[in-house]
Amino acid sequence: MGRIAVAFVLAWSLVDGCAGNSSENGDGGSGGAPLGMYSVECAVACMPQYACEGEKPADCEAACVSATEGLAARCAECVIESSGWSGLRCAADCFNCCACPFGPNEDDFCTGCVGTCSPADEMCTGFEIASPTSNICAATCAGS
Repeated sequence: MGRIAVAFVLAWSLVDGCAGNSSENGDGGSGGAPLGMYSVECAVACMPQYACEGEKPADCEAACVSATEGLAARCAECVIESSGWSGLRCAADCFNCCACPFGPNEDDFCTGCVGTCSPADEMCTGFEIASPTSNICAATCAGS
């Protein structure tokens, strides 16, 4: 089970009766990302990784919470699992490879290119929030 799926299961046990507990400004009184039905799962999906590790997740979390508001559970899960940070990274297991893309819909394998990769080649291109109507989630979200 992936980190988002684990968070999704754990969050369901916490959400019952807690989804409406937020301050007037919608951030739970913490000054962070707004609370919503799937805020825990969005926080996991928006944890910066690889070249994005220095980025602040609050904008990603807010966009994710907004995108999942009012969606059925399976649809929200698809949107969340298809969202996150993206960019280019050097493959850890390849000494003679070019930079590999990473992101919510990329696999962990870097294949098909040869070259060198250095930290200067790594970059964060930002976060992506999937849409319920995207090719990835459209079937799951139909009728949500």
